[in-house]
Amino acid sequence: MVPFFNPIHSRGFETEMADRSASRWLPRFNRYDAFQRQKFGSISLLVLTLVMVSPLSAGESDGNVDLPRFPSISPDGSTVVFSWRGDLWKVPFEGGESIRLTSHPGREHDSYWTPDGSEIVFESDRDGVVNLWAMKPDGSNIRRITDLDTSAGLSGVGVDSDGETQVLFSAYLDGDLHRSPRPFEVSVRGGEPRRVHDAFGSRAVRSPDGTRSVFERGNVRPQRRHYRGADRRNV
Repeated sequence: MVPFFNPIHSRGFETEMADRSASRWLPRFNRYDAFQRQKFGSISLLVLTLVMVSPLSAGESDGNVDLPRFPSISPDGSTVVFSWRGDLWKVPFEGGESIRLTSHPGREHDSYWTPDGSEIVFESDRDGVVNLWAMKPDGSNIRRITDLDTSAGLSGVGVDSDGETQVLFSAYLDGDLHRSPRPFEVSVRGGEPRRVHDAFGSRAVRSPDGTRSVFERGNVRPQRRHYRGADRRNV
């Protein structure tokens, strides 16, 4: 069934509850003697059947996408690409039927459009390590951009000062002792990654003219909202 995207369900991008099996909430039963098992056996079977079947039936009936993650809006603002259950989908900005772009046992996560809207760059661990890939907006012509042996965290797509489209990502490529990644960039056509600058940090994005970049420094988890120590995140 083609899922229907409802903006009401678009909250909670950082949650993976949708991927968890319903069997996790199956009831546990204490030990009963033979008489109790015979008496309540049929009731227990009915409860288990309802627990296992009801969530599936509800999902099939409404067809809604629950808990989509990592949204990426096209340059013209007409389309949103998002990750759902490990694959990438697209849907009109106003809502409607979602179209599946990828179908692979690996997981596709963050995605960004190229500035001209001709391609979608995305993360995928389909080769065992999170690398960067690109595809057409209809999901065709999937191609590899990076071939790294360590995970790359996609942070954006922009143009450099020469007008070349660059894919920006964070990774541990230099074997530094400091516990922080560095921002790198690579041509959307592929090639050898290079540092955006020499500072430690992550999530770098370029200015529209490509002459400057903004990045984040700090490793504390976002869940620690009131943390004020030396490892807090700053831009």
